[in-house]
This record gives sequence, structure tokens and C-alpha cells, in this order.
Amino acid sequence: MKKKYLKLSYDLSINTPQPPGIPDVLISRHSSISNDGSNVYRISVSSHSGTHVDAPLHMIYGGLSIVDYRIDEFIYNKPCCIKIPLKESELVKAEHLENYKDIIRLCDFLLIETGFWRYRASDPNIFIYKNPGFSVEAAEYIRDYFKNIRALGLDSISLASMENLEEGLEAHKILFNIGEKKFLIYEDVNLNHDLSDLKQVIAFPWLIKGIDSAPCSILGITGQ
Repeated sequence: MKKKYLKLSYDLSINTPQPPGIPDVLISRHSSISNDGSNVYRISVSSHSGTHVDAPLHMIYGGLSIVDYRIDEFIYNKPCCIKIPLKESELVKAEHLENYKDIIRLCDFLLIETGFWRYRASDPNIFIYKNPGFSVEAAEYIRDYFKNIRALGLDSISLASMENLEEGLEAHKILFNIGEKKFLIYEDVNLNHDLSDLKQVIAFPWLIKGIDSAPCSILGITGQ
């Protein structure tokens, strides 16, 4: 199969859906070619805008920030994508993951396609307020049984379901507290692709000192 390069992140825009409490993306022109000789734009985004990566400092006092990771720690050579179709506000449970345990055991970056990416453009309100998320038991299952996983990614706007927020926040903390492992969580990932032959993922964040997490660009590589 011919090698393909797939964009697994969404372009940021003023229409990017944001979780409740996260400010909208703002873009304004600072200067123009006609008036100033060059185009320059001012961009205002949060550290959790659009496709982004959560680092431990997002939830853990004294946790690692996004700039505390080495460059190679954003490269995943054994990624896998599994399909767990979920309804509105439904949570990933341990039993969902157990069905794929032989696949998950081999991967370093677990991507979960819930199918909720379909609502991102067609019904942003459902995408934002009725998103599926992760349960505490699923986070504990990953912690206890899958030692190779360094990152988790979903096509949901957040790992935390908005209607099960406390459980989602606790799931974050469990994943960020896996021993000495430098775990990362990628949210609002574009999984509208055939990823059955996924070979490598490069998920590179904005490296900005003084913040917890950051928007990121994600490249998926399939084929030989």
C-alpha cells in the first residue's frame, strides 16, 4: 500500500467549537499589505482550543507542562485506532477496551473513534454539550494493563463528557498519574479517515513556555 499522509488535526478558525468555559478563537488583522506593506494577524487562542494536547499540568499541581517533553516524545511508532461507537454523553468503559486488548497491548498511542466527529460540523451544540467521554474504570484499566501506551486520543471535544464532568476530570488525573510515564491526552482529533493501516503518528504541539497544554498539529502516516 502506498504511503499516505493524513491530517488528524483540525484547522483553527473563529468557528472552532470550544468546550464550555473555553474562550473562542479570535483572529484580527494587525496590518495589511495595502496600508503597511505586509499582512500580520493577531491570534488569540486558549491552550485547549481545537485539536490540542493535555499535559499533566492541566490537572496536576506541579505536573509536567507541554515544554517539559522531548521532541521525540511527540512521535509514536506503534499507534492504533479502534472503533468504539458511542451515543450522546456515553462513557468509554473497561469492557469496551477489553474487546481490543490484544491490539491495544502493542500500541504506544491509542486513538479511539467514537464516531462523534460527525457532529463537529453538522451539529456543534451536540458535539460540545453531549460529547462522549472516558470513565474512571476505563482510565484505571489502561493504567493497570497497558504499559506501552504513552498517549490517548479521541474524536470527542474532551476526554470528559460534559454531562459526566467530575468522572471525566478524575479520569484525566488517573492517566496523568501512571507512575513515571509522561502521559499525554489528545482531544478533538480528526479520525474521519481509514486508519486500519496506521504506521506512525507525529503529534506536535505549540511549544510555549508558561502554559499547561497546547493546540497541536497531528500527522498520521499509513502504508509502507
